[in-house]
Amino acid sequence: MICVKCTILITSVLCLWMPRAFGMHCSPLPGVNLVGQVLKTADVTHADACCAACSELPGCVAATYDSSPPLCILRSNVTAARPSNSSITSFVNGATLPQQLAMEMFVSTFNCSDPSWTGATAVCNWSGVSCTLGVVTHFSYPGMGCGGSVHLSLLPQGMKNLDLEDNAFSGSLDLTALPSGMKYVDLDTNHFGGSLDLSALPSEIKNLYLSANQFTGSVDLTALPSGMQALSLGLNQLSGSVDLTILLPGMQNLDLGANQFRGPVDLTALPSGMQALSLSANHFSGPVNLTALPSGMQTLGLGSNQFSGSVDFTALPSGMQNFDISGNQFSGSVDLRALPSGMQELGLEDNQFSGSVDLTALPSGMQILNLYKNQFSGPVNLTVLPLGMQELDFAGNDVCGRTVSSIGCSSLVLQSNCTCDATAHSFVVDCPAC
Repeated sequence: MICVKCTILITSVLCLWMPRAFGMHCSPLPGVNLVGQVLKTADVTHADACCAACSELPGCVAATYDSSPPLCILRSNVTAARPSNSSITSFVNGATLPQQLAMEMFVSTFNCSDPSWTGATAVCNWSGVSCTLGVVTHFSYPGMGCGGSVHLSLLPQGMKNLDLEDNAFSGSLDLTALPSGMKYVDLDTNHFGGSLDLSALPSEIKNLYLSANQFTGSVDLTALPSGMQALSLGLNQLSGSVDLTILLPGMQNLDLGANQFRGPVDLTALPSGMQALSLSANHFSGPVNLTALPSGMQTLGLGSNQFSGSVDFTALPSGMQNFDISGNQFSGSVDLRALPSGMQELGLEDNQFSGSVDLTALPSGMQILNLYKNQFSGPVNLTVLPLGMQELDFAGNDVCGRTVSSIGCSSLVLQSNCTCDATAHSFVVDCPAC
């Protein structure tokens, strides 16, 4: 489906309804005019004051501000919304609207359209919409090239799942305006920016994905909902320090990678059920204590930071599968004989590890081992590598001697003074004599 520039006219004429009490979210809808019963006008000089006036007026569910000349109209209901000129800004809460009109208004700020998104088609028959017993609960429109803005305050109150990942939406996000029953939000890979307020998320939310956007500022993890299981904030421009000791027990997956966080990190009090944690590509520093990681942790990414000190590989949880500490300043010897039996990928490249390295007791399922650019030396024995190993990289070190490899030459990345030759029955690796 190809998204085209839209000029959606939201013209549904609906029966009037008694508005519920709510807290107005002052999330502006620029260029949108509202139609409905006028309660009164207010003498204010800017849009935010117009929204505040509606919040303070009993029975007010929507406000429209015209900056030229200044005029604030407060309404007790909304029957339609229409595109208007740039001097008009409206405010409305989707919880007070019939769900058909709320969804029409929600998609009206997209710069793409779908033929089904009209007042003539029942909202439960819209492309991307799922309903339960006639109530809109899901809206999914990922990877459709849509841009424009997203106003979460317009979502119908019954909405549970929202997926707009991999589009081109921009602007800020008011996460405090999400419907109270929201459980899943995926807005990864867009162009959203501004700060993030995680202090008033819906109490039932379990998964929030905001990676690969342009968010800035610090994040407060102290007030996350108790049932939250996954939070993805990677690939943004977030900064400040991070306290992982205050995470709630239910957190299972946390991605803070590829931001600008800095300072020390305490991994000794992570939630007991945590399975995956990514802190890669930040500016974290100091030593890392791996002795109290959650027993069920499977993935830990600490690469491309400024961590230092030694690493105790014997302390890794038995179920660890992926462990990346590349691109840091770790040093000391490396004992790979006691790696967890399920380890599949281990990244140690670009550190300051030294001494010999024993590759004779690697986990049988190991697929990738990267030792590149350290200070390893001495003979290396490649005769009993796991048969399923796809890549072993020990370039940029100073190993020596001759050995037969149990995996093919194409799976080996050697230091510049080593060679690998395939014979009729074996793969022979020659490095300088020890």
